[in-house]
Amino acid sequence: MSLKINVYQGDTALNSNTTLELNDVLKGRKSIGRIAATIAKEVFRTATHYKSSGATLFKSSEPVLVRLTMDGKVIDFGDDSGKVTREMQQKLKIRLGAAGEKRFGRLVFNHITFAMHEMQAATDAEVKEFEFGK
Repeated sequence: MSLKINVYQGDTALNSNTTLELNDVLKGRKSIGRIAATIAKEVFRTATHYKSSGATLFKSSEPVLVRLTMDGKVIDFGDDSGKVTREMQQKLKIRLGAAGEKRFGRLVFNHITFAMHEMQAATDAEVKEFEFGK
């Protein structure tokens, strides 16, 4: 199974496309974490290279967005469908450095996890936990 990753930012030079081959479906937090860490690592590696060359890759005042495509399902941080709102998009700004890389990776992880969630009806135990229907 292949996962297509597109990292982009408006009209800047940052527009990279990568395809990763996955051996397993994205079911666990560990596999999502591996993808988020890979995205953060590659974005920061490229940004550091551009900076050391004196070139501009991205605008630090604008968010860096990610689009993931796997098995026909698309998760796009720049899509206004409601999964990743404009307010959350604004948190995806890059600050070069180890702390900025971790922060960006953590945000990508949280957004992917949230976007993949599908609503399910509450179980009887959950209903009882909320003390509904007394």
